[in-house]
Amino acid sequence: MATLHASAVQTNAGAVLFLGKSGAGKSSLLAALIKRGYPMMADDVAGVVLDDAVPTVLPAFPCTRLWADALDHLAWWPRVGRRVREDMDKHLAPIDEFYAFPLALRACFVLTVGGSGDIELSTTAPSDAFLWLSKYAYRKKYLVGLGQAGNQFRTISTVVGRVPVYRARRPAHSFQLGSLAEQIDGPLQGQGACSAALQLTDAKGWREVAG
Repeated sequence: MATLHASAVQTNAGAVLFLGKSGAGKSSLLAALIKRGYPMMADDVAGVVLDDAVPTVLPAFPCTRLWADALDHLAWWPRVGRRVREDMDKHLAPIDEFYAFPLALRACFVLTVGGSGDIELSTTAPSDAFLWLSKYAYRKKYLVGLGQAGNQFRTISTVVGRVPVYRARRPAHSFQLGSLAEQIDGPLQGQGACSAALQLTDAKGWREVAG
């Protein structure tokens, strides 16, 4: 199993991963998409395996961790359990909308922060996609010692060869959670500029579709 620093949701077409560094907004975006009707599969750490060469996301646990400002924005305080740590204003939020079965990976979105303009969605070349996914391997400094570096390389190589990877960049000065969720929701619903690459070709995998 390859582990990625990512959250994941279930869509009608398959699983979708959201990768990024700590603070990029993976958990907050996950919660916003749950509110839009997408069941959760994982928060913060997602396991990916190759099932007959098809990249497949494994379900994790039905709970996410959210900062107080995200809970305010989402009006999710009624869901909250205890704090993650007593000295941290981050809270555990159990999730009922949970998909508990392995699911073929449909697409990846890499969340980045930078610039001062609007939220931008863009496609990535396979070489760039490989670098992004390798960067966000979970606890990657332990891979060699655990004997998992080769497996991680094979899995990520297969993912970027079969699954579209997008970059979602938000401005540094504000999160704009609602706008980010709306822009990503468009391609997931088959709308917008990225939707052409989100078409199922056959039971074995996915490919980008021109036009």
